[in-house]
Amino acid sequence: MDSKGELGNLRANTGKNTVSSRQESFDTLKFFLAFLVVIIHTVYTGYGYAGAGICAFARIAVPSFFMITGYYLPAMTDEKFKKHLIKIIYLTLFSTLFYILLSYVQSHVGSQVSTDWFAQTFSIKRILKWLLLNDAAIGGGPLWYFYAILYVLVIMRIARKFKIMNILYIVLPFLFLGNYLVSFLGHIACYRNFLFTGMPYVLLGCLFRNYENRILDLFHKSQTLITGLVVICVCLGAEMIVYKMAGCSVGRDHYLLTLPMVICVFILVLRNPHWGSGSFFTLAGKKYSAYIYILHPFFISCTQYGLRCMLDETRYQDVMQNTLLLKNSYPFLIFGITLLSVMIGYKVWISLSTMKRMKS
Repeated sequence: MDSKGELGNLRANTGKNTVSSRQESFDTLKFFLAFLVVIIHTVYTGYGYAGAGICAFARIAVPSFFMITGYYLPAMTDEKFKKHLIKIIYLTLFSTLFYILLSYVQSHVGSQVSTDWFAQTFSIKRILKWLLLNDAAIGGGPLWYFYAILYVLVIMRIARKFKIMNILYIVLPFLFLGNYLVSFLGHIACYRNFLFTGMPYVLLGCLFRNYENRILDLFHKSQTLITGLVVICVCLGAEMIVYKMAGCSVGRDHYLLTLPMVICVFILVLRNPHWGSGSFFTLAGKKYSAYIYILHPFFISCTQYGLRCMLDETRYQDVMQNTLLLKNSYPFLIFGITLLSVMIGYKVWISLSTMKRMKS
């Protein structure tokens, strides 16, 4: 489907399900998705196997972010698309430079002192993995998302220009199949990239936008979706048990039930366009979620470094692994610190921008 066809479908689907009515529910969702990302990276094991189950459910976060981007793409004019692309470029560059600097500082602090930081960081192998597979080890692991979405947006731009979106939709099932095959058989860098995670979920979001009314007619009760989500979560637990019994790693980036969970949550949000309207969650999701995603690894590092400075290594490991309060509150602590810091930074930035405009 070319870009004109997409816009035609969009106009045909206008009415109560407008862009503005969707913005609140997706912004609210983004707040909670940002928290799920923090849970993943803080290894939430405070409740044993239940904690592992929480982490498994949290894996819907990044695919859902991709789907939200895809949902808005068909409605974007070329000008708005260009502005969004430039914003992603800025975020990617800022994030990469920030974490390269942090990596350099860490290499000269404490037990991580390295005399050959540059050669290790910018080796040919790492650069190739970074460019081809979005392995963002150079700029910080979680930042692979920004490279992936950047690559996807460029591909979508080309596809819209040459009106070959239909080709991308045709290969969508094969991309999901590749995601499953490579995620279960290959290294993490082989599937955590633009091709096997970013592109399929962005395209899926586009399809949801183009056929939104049909989907909502098919799933017309929120209660059914909630029941379905509960059933899927139970099945996810069964999937993890099978892995454990088979001697496989229970923890992974993408489970068999991840795609159905993402779809179920996405439709539930579509069915409730004003979810969280006017709340702090909606505001924070809209303004801060991207920066929470970018900065939370930094605050994880700061917290760990602070504890190591106060405690010897044995005591540090004991606190991190055996102190019940910290184990259970660690994701909330990191998320709270990150959110507060981002809010303060955002207000300072707005104040400085306002002062600059007044002076000019």
